[in-house]
Amino acid sequence: MASNALLGKLLSEHKLADYSRAGLFTCGCFLILPFVFGLWALIASLTYARNTSDADLGFYFSLGLVTASLGLFGLFALLVRLSPAWLKKYELEIYENGFVTILKGKWKVRVERVVNIPLTYGGRAEFMIQNALAATLACFVHGVSLEDIRVGLSTFNSGIAQTPGRLNFVEINDFTVLMDFAHNPAGLKALGNFVHKLSYTKLTGILTGVGDRRDEDLREMGKISAEIFDKLIIRKGNYLRGRSAEEVFGLLEEGVKESGKEIEFKIVSESEKSIFGTFDEAQKGELVVILADSVSKDIAFVNKYRDQILADSQNT
Repeated sequence: MASNALLGKLLSEHKLADYSRAGLFTCGCFLILPFVFGLWALIASLTYARNTSDADLGFYFSLGLVTASLGLFGLFALLVRLSPAWLKKYELEIYENGFVTILKGKWKVRVERVVNIPLTYGGRAEFMIQNALAATLACFVHGVSLEDIRVGLSTFNSGIAQTPGRLNFVEINDFTVLMDFAHNPAGLKALGNFVHKLSYTKLTGILTGVGDRRDEDLREMGKISAEIFDKLIIRKGNYLRGRSAEEVFGLLEEGVKESGKEIEFKIVSESEKSIFGTFDEAQKGELVVILADSVSKDIAFVNKYRDQILADSQNT
């Protein structure tokens, strides 16, 4: 969200408008330097790949990619300012003053308030705002009317039927279940930022590790999970992809310990047992977050438990 808003803000406010042509030319000279340097670093890292260590190669390649991208972005922004006609050919989608907003040249329209878009949960799910921005712009450039876009944004929700595994909330007795397919550190951080804005008395996470991630990524998943949740259960995943379950468990546990946080923590290998056991221990006002591995299986486990609770309550 921040990057989209910043890009839109830079291009919509035209901060370069106060500078003379000479000043703009000077800016262009400075902006081209990182692009040229980055391009040189990329070529050099690939040319000498055989004689360079993996660490050095990765460093120079990453440095080149970043600097070239920055320079190219700066040059593009400068050219847009020098040629206002260009901007008229492009539509931009930004999050501004609480609205999903479309910009086209000097034309601006407020599409919908973010708090009225169910997917964003009142604007608390920032990653869903990003999704709404992308979806709105895609529809707009393909000729969908603004009224139809507004209707779509205000009626589409993240229920199991429409978006399985994407912020699916299920109420069971006095506690709540949230299923989401956050399967990398960035996604997990975004999810953690969201759940900490909600008013639950306790946060419990059921974590699964994917086998084809790097060791450091699995440790990071464990560390982030420990920082987010008050209680953590690690279970065996469906996608070990060449690793043993014990190896994945070990890396996730290392990450939990790296967090330095005192946390309720245990490993329950079987998925159904880990979910049902966590539900049995859930307290009033608790949020149980299932980091979905096999989405369809996890939904089936949750529905099975909920249906059993309903059947038991009707028989008593």
